[in-house]
Amino acid sequence: MEFDIKITFDLQRGNHDRDRSERMAFWDAEDTVLWFKQRGYTLYKRMDVNASYVVPSLPSAEVGLDEYPYSYYENDTSSPRIVPLRAYGEGKVAFAQDSKNRHVAIKIVHQDSDEHRILEFLRNQDIETLKEHCVVPVLDILSIKGFCFVVMPRWGTTINAPAIQTAGELLFLMRSMLKDIHTANFLVSHFTDSVAGADDSKMRAELRSQNKLLYAISDFDFSMMLPPEVNRSKFRLPFYESWGSFNVTTDTAQGEFDFNPFVMDVGALGVLFCHSYQPYTREILILAPFLDRMTTRDLAKRFTASEALDFFENMTSQLTEHELRLILPPISPFLEAIYYEYDRWANLPKEFVEKWAHYREPPIPLTTKILRSICDTDWGGRVLPLIRLFFSRAISSVRASARPRPYQNVPEQHASESKRY
Repeated sequence: MEFDIKITFDLQRGNHDRDRSERMAFWDAEDTVLWFKQRGYTLYKRMDVNASYVVPSLPSAEVGLDEYPYSYYENDTSSPRIVPLRAYGEGKVAFAQDSKNRHVAIKIVHQDSDEHRILEFLRNQDIETLKEHCVVPVLDILSIKGFCFVVMPRWGTTINAPAIQTAGELLFLMRSMLKDIHTANFLVSHFTDSVAGADDSKMRAELRSQNKLLYAISDFDFSMMLPPEVNRSKFRLPFYESWGSFNVTTDTAQGEFDFNPFVMDVGALGVLFCHSYQPYTREILILAPFLDRMTTRDLAKRFTASEALDFFENMTSQLTEHELRLILPPISPFLEAIYYEYDRWANLPKEFVEKWAHYREPPIPLTTKILRSICDTDWGGRVLPLIRLFFSRAISSVRASARPRPYQNVPEQHASESKRY
């Protein structure tokens, strides 16, 4: 018997709270369970009728050592607060076991959206290519009217847990994230109880110390599919496209009327690095110039994705085995100052600071602070970009009219903003 299932709840990107009960009811419905069962997937079951969490429906091995692209996992029962292989089950993503009892994640995606096109593209890529570029592979895509279900291997979240122990472990993680800079969610190739298990996982700590963990991106909610011939250095989007949960930079916080998403992606990853790892500049000196150049306000000087990876690999390759095995101090990075206020150069050797002074980000000027305060108002964030766009076009028009044109008029586009703000 063929079952017909329909999506009736909101799938607006970035909205995780709306229609929560309706999403849960969809995944728990008998027709949904049977529809996936017919296609070889056994959905996880809800812990109780009102619970936000789900657990595997079928028994699993105590320890999972599946080969890539599948993940390591552990049925940890060492603590009464841990529920083996528990996962959140109230969003656009559900979890299941395939016909070989391997654990997978299933995400609902709008058909013909940019996200769908990206995932179809990834589905057709060689699996080793995806592994090299740190992208979780797409295993299957199941379609219904208007939507599709994208099947990927289940990996773990909370990539920083348990606490990173050595400089080498930290640098390996950062290098993986640099392989394919994107502001999406990063996953790790090990999972346990998603709620309480990762912080104390001895298995994950051991895998990390052996450099066996892989890190990859999997979420393309805010991504767009662009033609390969697009000039990344000149591509622009209007300022309001930067609004949303993915933008953690201040690239459009001064009333800029447009932005380069490729430049912003590098900055966003730099901000994430800063908020998690900037206190370690005292132990890993090269992080100071590296993080400053990833997040600089001077967008023309900010690293491109390839420049960031090249710089990082070049500098870390010069570290000795002793330096890589350096034990990092226990700190609480998220309690530190935000990235543009934190002094990453404090207490570093004078010779090092002088050598890398040209990478150091200067203090925020008063004009920038004033523009940011205006944009923080209810009206400023919308009005100031339009004012700046008007004056930019006016100045461009005046310059164009003053320029001698012996043969023909050549239209000149207004200059995009890439100065320091």
